Amino acid sequence: KPGVYENLLIDGEWLDSTLVKITADNVTLRNCEIRHGRHNALTIVAKNVVVDSCRIHRVLAGTYADQKDAHGITGRPTNLTIRNCDIGLTSGDSIQFDPGRGEWGDVLVENCTLWTGPLPEDAAGFKRGERPGENAIDTKQRASNPRSKLTIRNCLMYGWNQPSQISNMAALNLKNHVAARVENCLFRDNEIAFRVR
Repeated sequence: KPGVYENLLIDGEWLDSTLVKITADNVTLRNCEIRHGRHNALTIVAKNVVVDSCRIHRVLAGTYADQKDAHGITGRPTNLTIRNCDIGLTSGDSIQFDPGRGEWGDVLVENCTLWTGPLPEDAAGFKRGERPGENAIDTKQRASNPRSKLTIRNCLMYGWNQPSQISNMAALNLKNHVAARVENCLFRDNEIAFRVR
């Protein structure tokens, strides 16, 4: 339902399904921690959603050798703000819209830290020291859909480097029918900062 949901700990205890799904319009998720899943942490298929000051981490599907996507935030949102969030240690992307290439747009990502690195402990099917993930932000969209709009500002993106689960890691993997604006961001310790295609 619409409303403000805050100060929640969502621990999936390595459940093999999405941990939080927002399908109602006009929702704010604030000051929450979402962790320990084998699928996506947060899926948003709604309008006018704010995700503010949340920590999303350790969503790990498959194994290091058998990479499978578990994204921090994904879905098909319209008018979404992701602000002041820390998203890391996912076996997919910290943020990806939309795996199914459906319509999405008007997304703002600001003041966030999107990262990966070697796991400090064994977790799910992964071993300590293995680096999960693909990209900090990945975009997907059909050319027949309206062009998606994405703004990324004042963000730190780091750790998308080798050795990793995939052959090339990038902080930003901006592709398909997307208009993206990136401003005042810091990229460090990344194999590729911008992959634009």
